[in-house]
Parts: sequence; structure tokens; C-alpha cells
Amino acid sequence: MRGIADSADCLRFRGPLGLLQALSLRLFPHSQRLLVLELVFAEFAPPPDRVTGYLPDLSIGPASEDHVAEIRDLLRRHRVWRRRREFEEVFRQQSSFLVATNGGRIVAYACATPSVPSTHQFARTITLGSRCAYGVHAFVDRRYRSRGVYPRLVGALIGDLRRKGYERMRLVCEPGNRVALSSHHRVGMKTIRELRVLRVAGLVFPRQLSRSAW
Repeated sequence: MRGIADSADCLRFRGPLGLLQALSLRLFPHSQRLLVLELVFAEFAPPPDRVTGYLPDLSIGPASEDHVAEIRDLLRRHRVWRRRREFEEVFRQQSSFLVATNGGRIVAYACATPSVPSTHQFARTITLGSRCAYGVHAFVDRRYRSRGVYPRLVGALIGDLRRKGYERMRLVCEPGNRVALSSHHRVGMKTIRELRVLRVAGLVFPRQLSRSAW
């Protein structure tokens, strides 16, 4: 989930560069390596009561559709571009969608859904099961990282998912996103398998690799 924790399907650039990137992704075949991580809620490592730069006024609560514009603006400031329809699909599902605010501004968010959204075609081979949610994506403002925001946000998300009957969550992360992987691992997530994704002319062909293959 580019940034602190992000999923693996978004445009890095805007304007002419973004258009060039989008066209190249659709016209030219390319493969991508992704990691599938799982968090068993019973193994969640809660954050310490205090960390350097701890934010005592941080507030975490449910997101609404009114928050989407501010969330997208937060992402754009970090050169991450997400389409509105991604968020619309999250709200259509019985999702857990939380925002963290500090001083009245959204500084982070995280969301999980009962099934893999259609916008995440690269992850459609992942088997969730009846008590497993899918971590769609999450993000923490760069200025608020390493201040305990992400663990507190994940803890709140777990609490909401547990109340809905879930016991674990799976998500996809790029292996090169070391900031995200480190953040995931610190809260107890474990890498369980690898995906190889082939993209051809806008079509996505994911393939799961067994442990022995990697």
C-alpha cells in the first residue's frame, strides 16, 4: 500500500509524463514482481505508548465520501495519482475505511474490503477466504512518518475488521517499496508468496508462484 504503505497500481507522474507512462503500460508488454503479505490479527504488534514525535492529538475515525477529495489531494502532493472510481468501489463494498487527522487535516488513511476490487486486477488470483479481508491501500503523509501513525492506524483498522468477523488481512506490495515493507513487517505482517504479473495491451495476467519458486 507507494508511500508508507500502498498498493501496486497507480501512476507516478502527471501531465505529459503521466500520459506517456499510461500509454507505455498499455501498449508494451512488461512484467512485474509483487509480494503478497498477510497479517494475522492475533499476531499484530501494537505500537509502544510513546515514540519519538508522538502525536497526542491524532484522531482516527471512519472515512466518508466527503473525505475522498482531501485524500486524493494528499496523494497528489506526494505524486501519487488515484482515480476516484477506486474509492467509489471501496465504499460500495462493506469496507473498513479509516482516516487519521491531526489539527483538522487528514494525514493518513487505510482501507480494506471483503474482496479484491476490480481495479486491482493484478491481485485477483489471491484467495482470501471467509475471514480474510483485502488491504486495498493506505498512505501516510511524509511529514508524519516514523511518528507512530501507521501502527496506530493499522490497529484501529484491525479493531474495525474484527468487529465485522475478520481474523486476518492480505495485501500486495512491490518488493522495491522498502519503506512500505518495513512498516508492514513492524506491525507483524509476513510475506507469504510472490506474484508475477504480465501486462499486455492493458490486460493483466497475474500468476502466483509457490514458495519453492522463490
